[in-house]
Amino acid sequence: MKKQAQTGFRRTTGKLTAWLLTGALLLSNGVCPEVSAAGKVTIKNMPAVKYMPAGSSFLVKANQKNAKLSFTSSKKKIASVDKSGLILAKKKGTTKLTVSSGRKSTKVTIKVVPSKGFTMSKKAGVYQGSVTTTLKAQKGYQVYYTTSDKFAKKTKVKAGTSKKFTFTKTTTLKVYPVRTNQKMTTAKLNKTADTNRNRGDYCYLIKAAEATSVPTGTAVSVPTAIVASPLPTTVPATTPTAPVTSDKPAASQTPDVSVAPDVTTTPFVTNLPVETDPVIPTPEPTGSKEPVITDIPVTSDTPDVTKEPAQSSEPTEMPINILQPGEEGYCGDAADGYVTAYKGIFEESDSNVSIDNAVKITLPKTAAKQEFQDNDGNVAASLSKKNKLSITKPGTYLISSEGSASGDAVAATIEVSYDADAAAAASQELHMILDGVHLAAAPSKTDNGVITIKNGDTDISKAIITVLGENVIEDQGTADLNLDDHTAGIMSKKNVPLTLNGSGSLQISSLNGNGIQCKNFLKLQDVTIKVTTGNAEDTSVGNNGISGKTGLFVKNADLTIDAAGDALKTTLDAADIEADATLAELGNMSIDGGKYQLTARNGDGISASRTLYLSPDEMTVTAQNKAGKDLTAAGSCKAVKAGATLYVSPDSGSITADNSQTVDNGELTADDALYSDGYICINGGEDLTVKPGKSALRAEKGILFNGHLEDTLNVEDYKTLF
Repeated sequence: MKKQAQTGFRRTTGKLTAWLLTGALLLSNGVCPEVSAAGKVTIKNMPAVKYMPAGSSFLVKANQKNAKLSFTSSKKKIASVDKSGLILAKKKGTTKLTVSSGRKSTKVTIKVVPSKGFTMSKKAGVYQGSVTTTLKAQKGYQVYYTTSDKFAKKTKVKAGTSKKFTFTKTTTLKVYPVRTNQKMTTAKLNKTADTNRNRGDYCYLIKAAEATSVPTGTAVSVPTAIVASPLPTTVPATTPTAPVTSDKPAASQTPDVSVAPDVTTTPFVTNLPVETDPVIPTPEPTGSKEPVITDIPVTSDTPDVTKEPAQSSEPTEMPINILQPGEEGYCGDAADGYVTAYKGIFEESDSNVSIDNAVKITLPKTAAKQEFQDNDGNVAASLSKKNKLSITKPGTYLISSEGSASGDAVAATIEVSYDADAAAAASQELHMILDGVHLAAAPSKTDNGVITIKNGDTDISKAIITVLGENVIEDQGTADLNLDDHTAGIMSKKNVPLTLNGSGSLQISSLNGNGIQCKNFLKLQDVTIKVTTGNAEDTSVGNNGISGKTGLFVKNADLTIDAAGDALKTTLDAADIEADATLAELGNMSIDGGKYQLTARNGDGISASRTLYLSPDEMTVTAQNKAGKDLTAAGSCKAVKAGATLYVSPDSGSITADNSQTVDNGELTADDALYSDGYICINGGEDLTVKPGKSALRAEKGILFNGHLEDTLNVEDYKTLF
């Protein structure tokens, strides 16, 4: 058996060096670096990957007993940090925060992301006299807020409304957006707030209205990384002040409520270290109302007596590019025929979770013919004596089943096929909301699902399935079917694109078929899904976990898949393209954010027929080949596989590709861990672990690391890349 290799990487001058930070996706209130007796820096209460909304702040509470503790940011335009450990998130991107003490250091990844579920009119920063900021809750979210350490159930801004806050003393406003369909208690709020990636803290440092005269070179009591005032021609003898701030009128009619800081709350910035550098202000555009957030230059006239000599073992220069070949600004090695990996686009409708004007349907344990009317009195759906629910009109349907809360299953199927009258409808979209559904049934015929969506007399332009509460679907379809005609838990066919979203959970099992199969574009957004296909003890049954034919795009999902065949897959093939040349650039897959535990017992963990874009938060992909396929023939049991391009984004969290399984007799039958018919392109990757069976990486055209094209196309031992 070949030696397993587990590693990450970074490219420096002519060589590859390690770049590893395991990403646990948690958000915390505080950070407390400590220095041990040996001088080693350790960080407590902070994840390896820290998410911050743009414009927010975060204070690294340093151990003040060690005067040599320092903080640096690798990309100051993304997020800066001052000498007191105050982080300011500026714009979307990823940077490394290094906490150092002498030669010892610890790194944390900071990911600055757009605020989700809310907007804040004022960035964190320094303001003169007072500041008024407006918190607005976006549609579909309620935003809880506090100026103390605890959130309260009643202290929130409702969806679509806003609230003003006026602070006259240094205060930290903490906000926590929650979907409107989520039921929260005070205890649950405070239990989940620290681990929520959308949570944001905004520190507003209020300075006195009058400037205080201080000699040049004397320390000031404001973090030097935040300054706002016009730029003088000489170093000022007084501390520069920030301009008076003001707000635009709020969109809502909510009255202006002044919120005094909680007197028990510890100020956000305390015990700032003594600075000997004078503060040099930075120019601000005329009429700007936001504080300028910048890194303060050191003048040549004043020596920096607190500056530590450079002792870091890190390279002085970062890799020159983090782009794919073909992207504007790429400056790495040439890669002939490289196909840029495609990142899926999510539309506003993909986030639709509204139950407004929904037709409410409860599937009974005992079948009985029923009809269901929409708000206009038209029959929109009907239930047959065989407990088959037929939906024939566009609209929103809220579906549950009897006894699901007690774990009882209902033998029922759902089929959506618009009738001819639907042609006159204003919208052809379907929105199905599963709220406590437990279905256990055999589809009426092959190539159907327990839930089947298809074009009938009128096309369905798009189908959206939202999951609320706990939902279970058991596909009890027959075995011995053609691979293209397997049944499924959910089947979208005849060119109907499908999106799944929602704050609930969906569990799908299919003994002989697929979990979710879409014969068009399939999107999964902010959804938790568990899929099991086949039987772990029988290699002859079961098929794929989740598949989309022309594209599969996943965003911030939580997926657990244990599949007899491929776990995640796009199924477009050469025969499809030969029949229709317009499909040539389809079959792409992208995974952006989220957590994934993917197992393929007798297939590929991830299989993209064209390009694969990987940027998960956490992902483990395992391919086992339990049936002992002959991999020299047509068999494929790769952990991660792509057609044209396999791309790992520099924003990726932890990725483990495990292809080290053996069969019962101990003979190694594992396939490649990472494979591409074209190129493998890895730009950074904060934590990539490879457990190869045959090869760690294999690409037919080339392997790119941070823009450097490797000479080899087949790497059996991953460590040879160092």
